[in-house]
Amino acid sequence: MKNRMQDLDFEQTVAFDKVQEYEFTRRAAQRFRQVVSLDSFEDEDADVIFHYLYKEMELVSFGDHLKRYIYERAELEEPFSEVPQEVYKEIVVDSFKETYTPKSMNPTSTKLSALVNNWLNQASVKRETVFLLGFGLKMTTEDVSDFLTRVLKEQDFDFHNPDEVIYWYCYSTQQGYHKAEELKKKYEILAPVEVENTQVLYGSNLCLDTEEKLIDYLARLKSKRVDPISEKSQAFQEFTKLLYHAKQIIAGLYQHDEEEKGGDKVWTAERITPSDVEKVICSGIPINKMGNLKKMSASILAKHFSQKRFSRQRITNILSHKLPVERFDLITLEFFIVSQEMEDDDPFNRYKHFLDEIQEFKDIVTRIKFLVEEGSYRYIMSGSLLGVELNDLRSAPVGYMSIYDMYPLEFQEFAKAVGISDNVICSIKECYMNRMPVDPFVHSKMMDVFYLYLIIGGMPEAVDTYIKTNDLARVAEVHEKIIRLYKKDFSKYEIRYKLKLQEIYDAMPGQLDQKNKRFQLNSIGKGISYDRVENDFLWLKDAGVAIPVYNISEPKLPLVMSENRNLFKLFFSDVGLLTSCYSNQVKIAILNKEQSINNGALFENVVAQELLAKGHKEFYFNSKKQGELDFVIELDGEITPLEIKSGKDYKRHSALNNVLGTKEYGIRQAYIFSEGNVEVDEKRIYMPIYMIMFLENTEINKFVYKLDLSGM
Repeated sequence: MKNRMQDLDFEQTVAFDKVQEYEFTRRAAQRFRQVVSLDSFEDEDADVIFHYLYKEMELVSFGDHLKRYIYERAELEEPFSEVPQEVYKEIVVDSFKETYTPKSMNPTSTKLSALVNNWLNQASVKRETVFLLGFGLKMTTEDVSDFLTRVLKEQDFDFHNPDEVIYWYCYSTQQGYHKAEELKKKYEILAPVEVENTQVLYGSNLCLDTEEKLIDYLARLKSKRVDPISEKSQAFQEFTKLLYHAKQIIAGLYQHDEEEKGGDKVWTAERITPSDVEKVICSGIPINKMGNLKKMSASILAKHFSQKRFSRQRITNILSHKLPVERFDLITLEFFIVSQEMEDDDPFNRYKHFLDEIQEFKDIVTRIKFLVEEGSYRYIMSGSLLGVELNDLRSAPVGYMSIYDMYPLEFQEFAKAVGISDNVICSIKECYMNRMPVDPFVHSKMMDVFYLYLIIGGMPEAVDTYIKTNDLARVAEVHEKIIRLYKKDFSKYEIRYKLKLQEIYDAMPGQLDQKNKRFQLNSIGKGISYDRVENDFLWLKDAGVAIPVYNISEPKLPLVMSENRNLFKLFFSDVGLLTSCYSNQVKIAILNKEQSINNGALFENVVAQELLAKGHKEFYFNSKKQGELDFVIELDGEITPLEIKSGKDYKRHSALNNVLGTKEYGIRQAYIFSEGNVEVDEKRIYMPIYMIMFLENTEINKFVYKLDLSGM
């Protein structure tokens, strides 16, 4: 039979969360919600609900996930429930033969067809089986990662493990199993490269896109690698620490039982044996009048830990360095310790203190202050317009409350959401860092993604709607709903200052479309001074609806000292909300990159969003003598002008040339973001517009200054 596995193209993704008729878990959850909403279920307690959840909800096994993956990749036409297992088996077998992947990583006499049947029926499999399937089915790194983390419930690729690093590299570069074996042999004879601790970085964000880089990384890794069986292993040390903690808990349980029986034996952690640990964790023991310690039987552990069992023999073998510590061992001990030390009788209540739309409840933060200070409660709160509402707190819990601003998805987050892999992002970032042109094909695709971002924007619901439907009309409906809610909030919260929020908001698209994008006050009424409406603009800013970019009189440090608040540009908080004001015909023209459309306002809006989300204080500069700079920021302590160009003449920028030629400013470099590729011309660095996602200040981990007072 011809192999029916299809290669994924640049834009395709395998989405495990699609609502399909064969997604058992989602359907089971829906049935569960229907049942508990019945009148007859209303008075039942949490135990009944938990029983139904535990007994009735159908969980998706490894085999079902594997079938689902094959079903989507092979583009089978018949309904999922009607596809016989023989079809899946044949597809996998054919794919293994086509990719020259062996049937096992270890010697076995079992036929491939029998092994495949077993994989398709298993609730769980070994970690190495997933890696083998990755080669056999030509999976991407993202596919393998999904199976590791979402199906096996284990850790992602371990970048401290040379084998897994090699597998990751081979999946990334679409090289087969035998290449991986070749690289593993190279690793065995590789001379370690001694480096400082800070010089070895781990993680999938590393740019290991060539074999040379991979070998260099493996050599550095080899110098730091510790035998997982040795006492020096971090995993072994963590295991012994957790095991001792578990023994202390068990000793306490035994002691409690001993005292209830009137015995005089004294139980300590040192007296607890591996047999005791197995008995308590996997069987349960009587400890009080209620009967048993909260049971964690072998069947329950199997539900949580993929049918593996934490036995006395396994504990003994780990302690005697015959077996390495696995993540399962650590999770089992953590699971036991947490379950026994949980103060709340009902663990479900620990996660119920989430309050949404708190702007609807006046004084809510003040009222919970005392509960937080008392220490019994912890809250996570969210809501819209919090920048407005929290400014008016009468009694904020100082020292007990942290505030985080949430922004629409940045371009990088959007790109990943629509299917751009970490590997592609990594390679583009390397071009950004080294001032090298991006591969023309990748550049073209990234510009396609960027133009799509102009239409969809970063509002989570809009992005989610697009991913699920690819329907821009549905996305437009989401945008319209958000804008209606904004305007509803305007009328709701404008009482204090009688704000002209609606007029300002409606005027913003037209103002941004002007050659001079500075907001003109006469657009909202004749003879209006800034003093009269300043609070209106501040309200929009604090509410997260608009982004003001203020004028500076000169591009010198510190920029805020020359800020002029009477002059400003006013951008939308999300570019998708801006383009939602455009007609469908204009949106199509934007997606088609038609030259008749001026995208300058859209490009600048994206930049304003990105700079805000990355913590930049953003300004613009305009002088009659020198001209206007679109943006000016402080980047790593230096004044950095940004010019944003949407047309083909992006190398024409007289104002920028004037500013760079002014010696008293001392500007070392400037960025021009456009549709073009990377290019360097003395102080001028030309970048593709999508590289704005990398423009952030270098993070400083420590900022320590000690005053020298010696000799005083």
